[in-house]
Amino acid sequence: MIPRDKVLWTSPEEPLLKTTRAAPKRGRHQMPVVSGSSDGAPQIVGIVTRDSILRVMQTRSELGALTAVK
Repeated sequence: MIPRDKVLWTSPEEPLLKTTRAAPKRGRHQMPVVSGSSDGAPQIVGIVTRDSILRVMQTRSELGALTAVK
């Protein structure tokens, strides 16, 4: 377990490039995505993992190759 004050987190508005640079520097392969709620209390709305980022990058690369062939 990581103490709450040491958890590396991101927000839904944070650029992905900034998130991908911050996580590996601290040896993290996943980050909670935290957003404020209407009452001001933070809520976890998702999680970003290294593997999910790599899958998105691979899919976009493959789709780009397919559209270039047309």
